[in-house]
Amino acid sequence: MSPSSTYLHVPSRDDPLILVHRLLVSFSLFLSTAVAQEPSPGLKILEDPTKSELVISIGPIDLPAGISHHDLKQLPVQLARFPISGILYGFRAELLDKDDRPVPMVILHHLNLIDPDRRELFLPISRRLAAASKETGEHSIPWLLFGVPFKKGDRFIYSTMLHNPTDTTYYGVSVNLRLKFKRATKLWPVFDVYPFQLDVKFPVGNKGFDLPPGKYEISYEARPAISGRILGIGGHLHDFAVGLRFEDVTANKILWDAKPSLDEHGRILAVPVGEFWKRLGVYIESGHVYRVTATYYNPTSDTIPEGGMGVVGGIFLPARGQVWPLADMKDPLYVADLNHALRLTGSHVEHEASNQEASGSVRRHHH
Repeated sequence: MSPSSTYLHVPSRDDPLILVHRLLVSFSLFLSTAVAQEPSPGLKILEDPTKSELVISIGPIDLPAGISHHDLKQLPVQLARFPISGILYGFRAELLDKDDRPVPMVILHHLNLIDPDRRELFLPISRRLAAASKETGEHSIPWLLFGVPFKKGDRFIYSTMLHNPTDTTYYGVSVNLRLKFKRATKLWPVFDVYPFQLDVKFPVGNKGFDLPPGKYEISYEARPAISGRILGIGGHLHDFAVGLRFEDVTANKILWDAKPSLDEHGRILAVPVGEFWKRLGVYIESGHVYRVTATYYNPTSDTIPEGGMGVVGGIFLPARGQVWPLADMKDPLYVADLNHALRLTGSHVEHEASNQEASGSVRRHHH
């Protein structure tokens, strides 16, 4: 990676998000070690004009062979601002060691890029701009037609979780999120679009769940804040997953039914992507209820702790006259979700908000 310019960011002391962060600290029962209590590795934001990419990089970190994400002291959550304006039209995750050699993607448990100023489509929590895991790969949309707008000074949260299930120790690893971008003009893109997520473990808290033996399904239902069209959809699952479904409950219609690729041991290889933009998208109505369902088959006789996850994510084009809503930073769900994103766990606010359904509902079914 040989970017032509580097933008370094240090959050200002009067940043409103930092003030919210301090408020959460004041009533949190304890601080996770992942929130920096000592000098932490800095965040680098670099422009790579040769690939039209904006690179968000954090590290280095050493990854001993066989270490779990529970036992590893994770890189701290980062709060920063975009140094330039433009549109995003794709992304991919990249892991490099101290000598800039690629590290296997199996090391990446997950990463998240979060916009704290705008809410999610289906919940009043911070909007997820991008998320990746070992099976995510590279994704993009036609930038002449579509782009996710961002402006210089827009805030974001960058968090990563790593582990090392391999027999090799990796030293000085950096976690890079490479965002494909263009500087916006009056000519392109034709449409501003926005990312969304719907997780089976919404509204807030840990998204992993225990996986009992046999077939297991878990769902979550919610209503979107605005109407519009889903132009593309994908998702994230864990090993032993056999399906990920998104449906319009009100209309009793399945909109996307994905079967993940697995190896002979049931390990996840890839989740299909639905390119709805090729058929002008799938219309979503604000008055309808939508459901995401993850289906697993655990062939073992044991329950796998936190063995499952299930989330759909995609690109959304608001209907004419519809404006993507800003986040309400006083909403209990927003506060609890931010608390979780910053890894401030155990607060009474997070506990109380996790019991709220926010006009959504969770469904579980074990065969």
